[in-house]
Amino acid sequence: MKEIPLEGTPEQILSNFQSKSEAIRYFRAQGHERGPIAKALGLRYQHVRNVDTQDPPRTPRLGVENKWKLDSEGNPYKEETDTIPDETPPDPESPEDPQTALQQSNTELQESVMDDYEHGSMDVTENAKTFNGLIRASAWVVAISAAVLLFLAAVGT
Repeated sequence: MKEIPLEGTPEQILSNFQSKSEAIRYFRAQGHERGPIAKALGLRYQHVRNVDTQDPPRTPRLGVENKWKLDSEGNPYKEETDTIPDETPPDPESPEDPQTALQQSNTELQESVMDDYEHGSMDVTENAKTFNGLIRASAWVVAISAAVLLFLAAVGT
């Protein structure tokens, strides 16, 4: 696997990767510092640092496969696959539009989570205590602010 240089426009460099995070992790594994990576990719240093300090995702996002592997020496390389994609016939019940499919899966997930929920069964005593404390603190702030304003008005005249 040839090494991808940290040179060129950000678009040229990022075209070799599926995401900015993947590019950042690749160049950090190559030993580049965060500053030059941020500059070459046209990103903020904080973005590069956040990606660098966070653990890589445990599971890939839907439809995205991580093709970067580490060789025996720990150097990243892109696994080239020559496999033919699975040509399964489309399910007649599944929608053609990916957005519609995503909405349907989200609806199914919400329904499965809400099956166990019974309205009114949640214990809200802690929530009520927190809300009452917030209201009490707000009343104190208003009262103290009014007293300070009245004092300043009386002294200022």
